[in-house]
Amino acid sequence: MRISTGNCEQISLKIPAFIDGELSDIESKSVKEHIKSCNKCRMAYDRYSVQNELLKEITKITPSDSFNSKLFQKIEQFNIKRQHPADVFFRWILPLPALCAVVLVVFMGFTLVSPYLYALPGQNETSGVLPINTKKSLISFIEFSSYCDNHCRQVCRYCRVTKGSKCICGGCADESEK
Repeated sequence: MRISTGNCEQISLKIPAFIDGELSDIESKSVKEHIKSCNKCRMAYDRYSVQNELLKEITKITPSDSFNSKLFQKIEQFNIKRQHPADVFFRWILPLPALCAVVLVVFMGFTLVSPYLYALPGQNETSGVLPINTKKSLISFIEFSSYCDNHCRQVCRYCRVTKGSKCICGGCADESEK
């Protein structure tokens, strides 16, 4: 590649390679001629030459055998560990469905068992005007629906007696006619 002797930008890019002896004979000759004729490029050449000489004077430092192990120990001491997004997922989000399942099981268990807990077999309660029959068996969950029906009827009876209102639920229409 031939370098024109008048192009300072192109020559200034080649000066470090010229000092290190990395240019071809033709390129070295054209850079040398340009440096002789151009003050700006001669100053850049002098600056690079001084830096090159200073770098050659520096003695090489050889690290000890344990340098790498000590360096990595220091890095590990000051290393701030950030959580990987997958760690956050497995630690917090993955157990969430299991927690929801437990809550659901507890809720459903309470819903199915609560009528039997509050209406133990053989108990008769009197609340206000009408006696409430609460005798239920703890064995059969089928009786739960009859418990709900009876409760609805008792609420309707209570409303009729205390407030004189008619039943609007439709489930105990036959009861209101009696």
